[in-house]
Amino acid sequence: MSKKRAFEEIGHSGGKVVAHVDEHAGRTRYSVEYSNSNPVPLKLVTLYALPQGIPVERVGGGYGLGVPFEPPTYPDSLLVPLASDREGMFGRTCPHCRGYWRASDGPQQESGFCPYCGRTPMGSITVTERQHFYVAAVCQLISKAVSSGPGSYTLDLDDIPKDPKDPATQAFYLEDERQQTHRACLACGSRQDVLGRASYCCACGTRNDREILAEDLAKARDRARAGELEGALRDTVSALDGFIAAIAEQLVSRVPLSRARKNYWSGERPRHRLAATVEALDRDFGFSISNTLKPGELRLAAKMVARRHLHEHKRGVVDQDYLSETHDAVRLGQHLVEEPDEVHALIGLAGKIGTAVIDGFHELFAPDATAIATGEKYGKVARARQAADDRASERK
Repeated sequence: MSKKRAFEEIGHSGGKVVAHVDEHAGRTRYSVEYSNSNPVPLKLVTLYALPQGIPVERVGGGYGLGVPFEPPTYPDSLLVPLASDREGMFGRTCPHCRGYWRASDGPQQESGFCPYCGRTPMGSITVTERQHFYVAAVCQLISKAVSSGPGSYTLDLDDIPKDPKDPATQAFYLEDERQQTHRACLACGSRQDVLGRASYCCACGTRNDREILAEDLAKARDRARAGELEGALRDTVSALDGFIAAIAEQLVSRVPLSRARKNYWSGERPRHRLAATVEALDRDFGFSISNTLKPGELRLAAKMVARRHLHEHKRGVVDQDYLSETHDAVRLGQHLVEEPDEVHALIGLAGKIGTAVIDGFHELFAPDATAIATGEKYGKVARARQAADDRASERK
C-alpha cells in the first residue's frame, strides 16, 4: 500500500446529480437525486443554496424513509447534495481566517469551530472555493431543468473534463488536498485532517495540544531509558516550550491584553525561566497551574529547564546567572551531568503542567458539551486507542 503523502490532491467521489421535473396540479415541481457506484468511501450532506449558487445553510432531517427535509430559511433556496472526497472527508474553509482543513463531517452553520483560529462559523457555511463552483453548477442545473419543463436532467460528476489549460475545469467541484495531521478528537471522536499538529477539534472545540505533548514526552522518556539523558532533557524542555508557545499564541489572538502583556506573550517571554512563565500564566489569564503542583515540583522543573539552557548555550558549564536563578548545589564553572531520576521527574512534571494549562485554557474557551455528548461513544473509542498506544510506549 502506498504511503499517504501530505498535500496530495484527493479526488472527489464522483457520482451523478439528477434534477427531476414534473407538473402537478398546474405547478412545476422538482426533486434532486444523487447516485454513486464508485468503490470509494462516501458521505453525503445536503445544503440549501440561493438560486445564484450561494450556499446558505445545511439541511436538517430528510435522511430516513418518509422523513421530510426541514424547510429552508430562505423560501427560494434550492436543494444541493454535497458528497465527500474519495477518503470520506469534506474540505472546509474558515470564513474568518481562511484556513483550510478536511473533516469527517460536512459544512456546519451554527456549530463547529475552526481548527486554527478557534472561532465558530457564526452563520457562515464553511465550504471551499471549489465546492462553491459545484454548488453553483447544481443550482444552474436545477434552474435550467425547471425552465425547460418535465424530464430528468443530469450532471455526471465522473465525466467532467479536467483540462490543465482551462482554469474553470481545474477549479470545478470537490478535489481536496490531504493535509499533515489526521487524527480523532479524544473528546468527541470527530476526525479531521489539518495543517501542522496542534489544533482545535472542528466539532467540539477541544484543543489537542495535551495529546501532542504526551506523544513528545513519550519519545523523551524512551531516550532517557536508553541513557541519553541530556538529549531527553533537551527534548522534554523543547516539547514543553512549544506547547506553551502554541497556547500563548491562541491566548494573544483571543484574549484582550495590554500592549505590555501582548508583547510579553508574543515574543519577549524568557523561555528558559519556567517559574516566571507559570506565574505569568496564572496572573494574566487566571490559570491555577501553581496550585496543581506539589511544593518543590515547580522549583525542580524550573531548575531542569535552566539546565537545558546551559547545555544549549554554555556547553553545560555552570555560570553565575544559573546559580542566582536556581540556587542549585553546584559550583561555578562545573560541567553539568544529568541524573536519571531528575530527568524522569521533569518528564512527569511537564505532563502535569500541560494538563493544568489546558484545563485553564478551556475555562476561558469551553468546548461544546453537546458535541462531546453526541459523539461520546466515538470519543471513548479514540481514548481507548490512545491509551493502548500509551501503554505500548510504556512497555518499550
